[in-house]
Amino acid sequence: MRIDATDLTTFPDVTVVCGERELATMDQNVVVNPTLLVEVTGPSTEDYDRWEKLRWPSAAGR
Repeated sequence: MRIDATDLTTFPDVTVVCGERELATMDQNVVVNPTLLVEVTGPSTEDYDRWEKLRWPSAAGR
């Protein structure tokens, strides 16, 4: 997933897109219109996944 407004790219564990996929211009492997994002957290990544990644779509107005 790419959020151009924050210049960040991340890869959630699961990404669901309803409708046609829109890809980032700079990386054709990155979706810019996700409908659902799923993160599976573990003890070593929970803080990053739950707090840092969670804020990115909000910062972009999504």
